[in-house]
Amino acid sequence: MRRTPSRLAITLLALLLAALVGLRACGDAGDSHRVAIHVGAVLPASGSLSSIGLPMLEAVRLAESDIRAAGGLLTITHADSGTDPAAAPAAVDWLLGEGVEAIVGAGASGVSQSFIETLYRERIPQCSGSNTSPAFSTQESAAYYIRTVPSDRAIAPLLAGLITDDGHGRVAIVARDDDWGRSLAGELARRLSESGVDLSVILYDPRQTTFDGEIAAVASSGAEAVVNLVFAEGVSLIRGLLDAGYGPHRQYLGNGLADPDLARLIDPDDATVVDGLRLVQPATRGSFNERITVPTPATAAYPAAVYDCVVLLTLAAEIAGSVDGERMMEALSDVTRHGTQCRSYGECSDLIRSGVEIDYVGVSGPIDFDGAGDVTVATYAVVTYRNGEFTTLALRDVALGPNE
Repeated sequence: MRRTPSRLAITLLALLLAALVGLRACGDAGDSHRVAIHVGAVLPASGSLSSIGLPMLEAVRLAESDIRAAGGLLTITHADSGTDPAAAPAAVDWLLGEGVEAIVGAGASGVSQSFIETLYRERIPQCSGSNTSPAFSTQESAAYYIRTVPSDRAIAPLLAGLITDDGHGRVAIVARDDDWGRSLAGELARRLSESGVDLSVILYDPRQTTFDGEIAAVASSGAEAVVNLVFAEGVSLIRGLLDAGYGPHRQYLGNGLADPDLARLIDPDDATVVDGLRLVQPATRGSFNERITVPTPATAAYPAAVYDCVVLLTLAAEIAGSVDGERMMEALSDVTRHGTQCRSYGECSDLIRSGVEIDYVGVSGPIDFDGAGDVTVATYAVVTYRNGEFTTLALRDVALGPNE
């Protein structure tokens, strides 16, 4: 005989179902701002920027781990951009085919320029922690682009100041013929010309490996000092200039070859070969780089800035409640100002879910974007080599105006 459930059993079952629905509703409310986002990382694991690309890649992995540990719904897919603008667009197309909703990278300004139009058309937010070309500040196709490092408009006067303080009246600038090299060479030349310095600007093809012509041009210009705006391919240029009589105190570097191992690359048998050579680079004052296991200067800015890119994109999706590009860009304009300060993804995400506006202070320091997606504060390191060791001479905080 089939037994009919008692009224008490039915009542208890109803109460149990109601409780389960209530728990589910509470869980949904707690996750109401958790938005799943798929980010593509386009960074140089190979090529002439790999020495700074590998620390950036590790920073991305650390950000992913930290965000997921704090409950964030983040997936990252990696593609090697190298430093070839001709190859990077294919990597980005592949990532878009994989369904990424935002991009971190590229490492080099010229590489980002090779696919920024694609991201503009597709309305895909992009954040770079290492692009310093001033061009991004004003171009229309950068509407979905932000960066967590400052433009070279800020680095040029600091580098020019080193050169003029040393009393050099005639200077040669040897620069990569790409977006970064041309832009920084132009800014630096303008600053030096305003100080009365005679200049020769020599551009070279980034794909070349020998520099006999450029070294001859420097010598024939009568330059007293040389500024090398190079990536890793410039090691042979620096070596050739040393052989031509341009000692390390007469050579300066831009921020494209901030390599602690430069002395060994120039001459494995002479640890002092570049002692006295100086460069200026974006820097960070925090301790984040202690988490990076590949060789990284303590003050290097790019790993921390790339980490911040990943966090910012994830927080923007949560604030927007969507991975829609336009809504994320609107959120990014406010995520670093006017709210309650927070210093990690977990802390910031908790505030967002409580309905509180946030001001994310990154591991690279305060960010505070302007209307062009540029940071408005920055720290720079003046660096030299002593006994072959990468040594910071000074850290300088700079307040930046619009598009600086």
